[in-house]
Amino acid sequence: MPSKSTIYRKAGKPVKARKDSSGKVVELWIERSRWARSKVVERQAVFLGRTHGHKTTEGINGGSALLNKNGGMCCLGFYARACGVSPLKVYGKGTPSELDSKKYPEQMNWLLNENRYGDESEVANELIGTNDNADMDYPCAREQEKRIRQLFAEQGIKIRFVS
Repeated sequence: MPSKSTIYRKAGKPVKARKDSSGKVVELWIERSRWARSKVVERQAVFLGRTHGHKTTEGINGGSALLNKNGGMCCLGFYARACGVSPLKVYGKGTPSELDSKKYPEQMNWLLNENRYGDESEVANELIGTNDNADMDYPCAREQEKRIRQLFAEQGIKIRFVS
């Protein structure tokens, strides 16, 4: 694992968010330049003398994680940071359930399955799948952004994607 100072440097500037009077995140800005996600790409392959096209996904801004080694964050990484989780706690974690349960912000509980510790809720899994474009359902970033906005809006959180 990198040093503490390296992780903080890679995490970059703080995440921009607006909170209500109780301190709950109600609006979150996701910077596209720091957004770790997957996109669908067309690949050409030559097989038995013929060229075949196929679709696959490719990582943008490093591998998808709450905070990856390149300083990129998935949508839930931006949210966790806005909720006050430190870069050290989110670094290298793939899902919210991997965070330390003793220091888990209460406002993030909607991301966890109520019945089992260490398991994401249905909406968290959908956010992860959308961010990572696991089923290649989103041919462009705008479609991914739209779905992520919808899923967060169901939790009362407005998402803004900014360049």
